[in-house]
Amino acid sequence: MRWFWTIVFWLAIVLIVLFIAMPFTEEGRERIALHKAKYIVACVVWIGVAAYVHNGPLEKAKLQHQRQEQVMNRPNLLGHKINKYKAKKDSSGFYYTDKDDPKIKYFVNDKNKITAVKYDYRPNYQVGTNAVGHMKDIINDNNIKFGSEKQSANRELLPENHYNIYSPKYKKWYHTSIQRESKDHITVFTVWQGKSDSTDVDNIED
Repeated sequence: MRWFWTIVFWLAIVLIVLFIAMPFTEEGRERIALHKAKYIVACVVWIGVAAYVHNGPLEKAKLQHQRQEQVMNRPNLLGHKINKYKAKKDSSGFYYTDKDDPKIKYFVNDKNKITAVKYDYRPNYQVGTNAVGHMKDIINDNNIKFGSEKQSANRELLPENHYNIYSPKYKKWYHTSIQRESKDHITVFTVWQGKSDSTDVDNIED
C-alpha cells in the first residue's frame, strides 16, 4: 500500500501548489473572488490530507518497508527462525539450502528454528584442515574460541574431529563435528548450539 499513499500524498502536493499559484494570475483571482469559501476549504482540506498522509499512512508504510528489508537481510543463525528469503527448502523437505552458498544446509525444528548448520564441501574437499573461516561465518562471530580454555586457534587449523566453540559476541557455546576424506581433507562439518561433553579434544595447541 506504500505506492497508494505515495500517489495520494503527491496528488495533494500538486493541488496545493496549484491553489497557491492561483492568486498570481488574473483568471485565478477572479475564480477565487467568485468561490472564496470553496477555495479556502479546498486549501485547508488538501493541506490536511497531505499532512495526514505524510505523518500517518505514508510514515507507517515506510517503517513497514524498512522492517521488511531488515527481515529479508537477517542472517540465518543457530537458534533463530529460518530466514526463507535467504534459504530455500530442499525438495526432500529435510533441510534448507542457503541461496548464496549452496554448500550450507540448515536443519530446523517444528517451530522453524535452526537447530544445526552443515557445511558440505563435497564433491570438492577443503584442502588442509582449515574450516575456521566458514565456522566464523555460520556463527556470525569473527572471534570464536575453541575448547574450555577458549583458545583462539591462530593457525585456523582443526586437526581433530570434535570441538566446543565459544562465541564472545553472543556469549554462547556451540560444538562441531568434522568429517574427513583423509587427515588433510575435510568433507563436511556440522555446528550445533550448546557445549558438548563428548568432544575428542577440548583444547587445541598453538
